[in-house]
Amino acid sequence: MIIHSSAELPKQEVRCIESDQSPCDRVQKAVECLPSISDKSSFEIDHCFRHWTIMDYSKAYKSGAVTPRKEEQNGCIGLDRAKGMLAVLTVLDHVVHYLLGKPICRSLVPGATRNPYNTSRITGGSSSGSAALVRSVRIPAALCGVVGFKPTFGRVPHEGVLPLNWTVGMVGILAGTVEDALITYAAISGESSSDESTALSHKVELPFLKPKTFSSDIKVAKYGKWFNDCHSDIKLCCSKAIEKLQRCYGWQTVEVTVPEIETMRLAHYLTIGSECVASLDHILQKLDNSEVGWDSRIALSIYGSFSGVEYIKAQKIRNRQIQFFNKIFSKADVIVTPTTGVTATRIQNDALETGELDYITGAALVRYIVAGNFLGLPAVTLPIGYDKDGLPIGLQFIGRPWSEATLLHISSAVQALFFSDYKKPNVYYDLLHTP
Repeated sequence: MIIHSSAELPKQEVRCIESDQSPCDRVQKAVECLPSISDKSSFEIDHCFRHWTIMDYSKAYKSGAVTPRKEEQNGCIGLDRAKGMLAVLTVLDHVVHYLLGKPICRSLVPGATRNPYNTSRITGGSSSGSAALVRSVRIPAALCGVVGFKPTFGRVPHEGVLPLNWTVGMVGILAGTVEDALITYAAISGESSSDESTALSHKVELPFLKPKTFSSDIKVAKYGKWFNDCHSDIKLCCSKAIEKLQRCYGWQTVEVTVPEIETMRLAHYLTIGSECVASLDHILQKLDNSEVGWDSRIALSIYGSFSGVEYIKAQKIRNRQIQFFNKIFSKADVIVTPTTGVTATRIQNDALETGELDYITGAALVRYIVAGNFLGLPAVTLPIGYDKDGLPIGLQFIGRPWSEATLLHISSAVQALFFSDYKKPNVYYDLLHTP
């Protein structure tokens, strides 16, 4: 899939990365874009919950206060205290369950991946109503209260990535903070020798994440129907967040319409299913159905029923949607949506035996994820509040192709406003401090 370049991005201070620079040099440039200690308020540093960052680990390692061995021991103690709960997933399940994004581990480690804010809730996944083995980025990020960043299709090389959906699947980043997302993005982005889609990409640009550089000249497109098609807690929280951004930064909101959303959703589903079956064909021919849950069996059966003609029609719909979104981006810099239609739902008691078949909840989870995936657009989700049960809520921004610098700039501004409201998860293990 070829993603064409777009109009000029809003002006903000950026640092360019050259294609021939090493990952270490790229990371160093990213570090130079981070805010200094003097740029942070004492309240943010001393009194708010925050995840340990890459820079925190770097400082701890350099000082000798913590070593990788000590960190490993702290992590093992934390897992032992979890009494079997998969607070951190370290073992991949059966290959088919992994590739299909299934959350229930049946073979090596029995049980479900659980939400750190409530262990009876899911962590989020794109293919079912429950948690996935980090196949999706923005959904688990939103449900677990962290940052989820997905660059433009082709921005990050696909070498070494399982080729499940070659025109939809993209490498993304889960991070505790926007700063960590920036550093990771700098390290992994670049051109691919085997992916022609990167030939038209812009240079990799990194924004300076400093409060004084936050732009007031940002236009945000909002489709009102999207905000009405989610849980009331999410609608209220996201609407208040947008109002706060307007009030504090002077950002403008532009009302838009996104046509043929349901058609795009079906075309996205058909594309994923068709490519999934084609990719797994050599495995499926030898697969024993008794080793696969009912959820995977049903998914594979549906995917296998799609025809080549239907796949081609889905790609025509994709091209049509790209034109719709180009018109929106001629009026605004980014599109804002809730990240998910619901917060983390409960893990069903019979999920281990029967799998996850709650496709109604699944549809609510992926509702706002489809456009970014299907059209290859960059997108980011940021935690901006909690529902009445204390479960995280995410706000999503979708950008023009190759506009990662703008998205990271906006993300840093959003994080600065909501940082003081972040709450510590119920399940949290401090790997830098000895328990």
